[in-house]
Amino acid sequence: MKRVISTLLITISVLMAFSMTAFAAPLQPVSSVNIIEKGVWDKNFGSPALDSMNGRVYFAVRTMGHGSAVATYDNVKTKEFWHDVITNYAGTPIGFDRYYDCGPVTTGKHTFRIKTTSYGSPYNTIERSGTFTY
Repeated sequence: MKRVISTLLITISVLMAFSMTAFAAPLQPVSSVNIIEKGVWDKNFGSPALDSMNGRVYFAVRTMGHGSAVATYDNVKTKEFWHDVITNYAGTPIGFDRYYDCGPVTTGKHTFRIKTTSYGSPYNTIERSGTFTY
């Protein structure tokens, strides 16, 4: 009897493991990408951990859905230095606010571009651009 119950419990455990992975929700494709903020980073914005960003140009981009992004500032690739996760009522990530370091402030008109491609089908790509003048 112990052997039957043990075998039954193992079988149920294996079936549950497969059913959870087989029916997991796929990542949502990117549905929108928008520049929501730009400026010069100031120490009053937040954490001391980001004080190294003081005096540097940044762009904030809101992406709904999941994908990979490539951002440039004056045709030079930029790095994300911070992000906030946007969740739905159940706590599932549905988007991100990403902050990009565009370098020290320089005089003139500068162009920021971002190109985001969905991780999953239909692998759509959304591009946006904005300018910063100092």
